[in-house]
Amino acid sequence: MANTNRLVELSMVPPLAKEVATQIDASIAAKPAVVAIVALTDSSGGTADNTVAAVPNATAATTDTSAASLASVNTMITAVKNDIADLAGKINTIIAALKA
Repeated sequence: MANTNRLVELSMVPPLAKEVATQIDASIAAKPAVVAIVALTDSSGGTADNTVAAVPNATAATTDTSAASLASVNTMITAVKNDIADLAGKINTIIAALKA
């Protein structure tokens, strides 16, 4: 009713102005509360380095496929963890900026 009261103080209360002011006050009061944005907890196990690197393809050597496959997959998993850490870090920076 703040807008309506101000119009009354100014002695400018045509019916349409009063109705508009009342609707504005009601729409402002009806807005939902802003939900707090919480920073992400980075449990990716990766290291953020400001780059989303290419994820390497898994490869296997012809002589020792089990060891080579394991090393290749571990390299790929590390790259994915690092990429997730990069994204979490950037998202947290955006969240902090929005809260400021």
